[in-house]
Amino acid sequence: LTSLVIPNSVKTIGVNAFQNNKLTSLVIPNSVKTIGVNAFQNNKLTSLVIPNSVKTIGVNAFKNNELINVKFSSSSLLERIEGHTFENNSITSVVIPNSVSYLACNAFDSTVAITKSDNLVCTDEPE
Repeated sequence: LTSLVIPNSVKTIGVNAFQNNKLTSLVIPNSVKTIGVNAFQNNKLTSLVIPNSVKTIGVNAFKNNELINVKFSSSSLLERIEGHTFENNSITSVVIPNSVSYLACNAFDSTVAITKSDNLVCTDEPE
């Protein structure tokens, strides 16, 4: 599987849904509210647009891809970016939407320049 357009009827992308494929192209519709744990881990995605509707991105959701660009809308409803979500990619910088209230400190590699609102403090995951 190298290309995927998720239908507009989908609200949740489940745990491990498209893990361990060879996805290089992905379209997520504005109907999706949750991207589950490991949903797209271990693929070959290079670019990603997170639609406004997404509120939560689960642990490891996009870990081990080839992402260079991740874009969030300024009108995003995103609230949570969980641990290791974008780890092991090629992202150099990212702008976190103001709607985010929880950002795991390890959501991105330590080399990523993160632009976020001043009141958002990254949080270590509980052990």
